[in-house]
Amino acid sequence: MDIVYSIKNSITSLSSNKVRTSLTVLGIVIGIAAIIIVFSAGAAIERLILSEVESFGTDIIETEIKIPTSKSGMAGEQESATGIATGVHITTLSLEDMEDINKLPNISGGYSAIMSQKQISYSSQRKKAFLMGTNASFVAIDKTEIDEGRFYTEDEDKSLAQVTVIGSKIKEELFGESNALGKWIKIGSSKYRVIGIAKERGAVFTMDFDSYVYIPIKTLQKKIMGIDYVLYMVHELKNTEEGDKTAEKMRAILRNNHNIEAPYNEETGKLDVNKDDFRVVTMDEMLDMLNIVTSAITILLLAIVGISLFDCGVGILNIM
Repeated sequence: MDIVYSIKNSITSLSSNKVRTSLTVLGIVIGIAAIIIVFSAGAAIERLILSEVESFGTDIIETEIKIPTSKSGMAGEQESATGIATGVHITTLSLEDMEDINKLPNISGGYSAIMSQKQISYSSQRKKAFLMGTNASFVAIDKTEIDEGRFYTEDEDKSLAQVTVIGSKIKEELFGESNALGKWIKIGSSKYRVIGIAKERGAVFTMDFDSYVYIPIKTLQKKIMGIDYVLYMVHELKNTEEGDKTAEKMRAILRNNHNIEAPYNEETGKLDVNKDDFRVVTMDEMLDMLNIVTSAITILLLAIVGISLFDCGVGILNIM
């Protein structure tokens, strides 16, 4: 009987104060919606990042340059990233390193890459473009596909051939609807023959592959940049379950090639990587790092929602 009376009394109270009731319900709805939106946004961000990573393939190991440091953990990583961002050049990673790693039994292939930026032109059309120097094995490992023509060969790479494969946006901006295959474009002050056009791919992690100009890596090294090192390498695994063991073998090869002695760390039970001038990252490690980032973003959003809910609750109490 008391329950029925309470319900009737509540309905009477709510119906007699329509504005106050509406504001209270609105506050509750906003609070619940905020929680749902935050969890949905966190899940969407995680799915987006995972899909971006998976677009590169889940069976690869990446090796990139790193500045040796005396610090460990995140402090060392931050120091290395800051140094590279401010223009410190690490010139020890080479094509020979890639070839030595290719000999490992669990490696099916690999490619190296360097980046540059030059003005390219055809007829009266000019634009600043990103040049990507990479090996002929790039298309066999990466997700880039050729829409027209072909990718350059290993022989063309070794002979420093002046050939290029252009992204779909570059083709459209320089040639419009006309045929680009076989035409010669200027990169800097030299001419390069267009032998292929990459299929439209879009941006991945802010990198717009459709605006890239692909050149044989040795051609870019010797004829444009005047260097003999690379920025990073990507290797494809035969067995992903052996990824961690393969990564350790890769580190051993690179330390031997670069004359690096890695002391044993008794606290961690592993070799100290602070002196390494490279970083070997498996896809599992990359996904773990990205999961930490997405979790931190979700927690931050929840904290903001918590503050909003507290304010909303105070508002409801005042209204009631």
